[in-house]
Amino acid sequence: MNQRLEALKVANEVRFAAADVKREIRDGRLRLADALWDERADPIVLRDLLLVQVGEGPWRVDTFLNRVEVNGFKRVGDLTERQKSVVADLTERQRSVVADAA
Repeated sequence: MNQRLEALKVANEVRFAAADVKREIRDGRLRLADALWDERADPIVLRDLLLVQVGEGPWRVDTFLNRVEVNGFKRVGDLTERQKSVVADLTERQRSVVADAA
């Protein structure tokens, strides 16, 4: 019984940490590019993480994922370093293009 409760406690901590990462990205306190290397984001599905960004809808996220040739249904922790780098680089480029246009 004690082991089960401990496992539930750990699972809750992981879920709360993932929710914190999403909240920080949405609020602008954490860049998505930085979140990809944050271990708290490891259990989050990449597509869900991209959708958290303000102004990003499903169509735009799916188009982006097709362009970078990364499976959006992989968890962040399962991405290779190269995949993380590609996603981070292109999201930063998109941010700078949007900022320049504003």
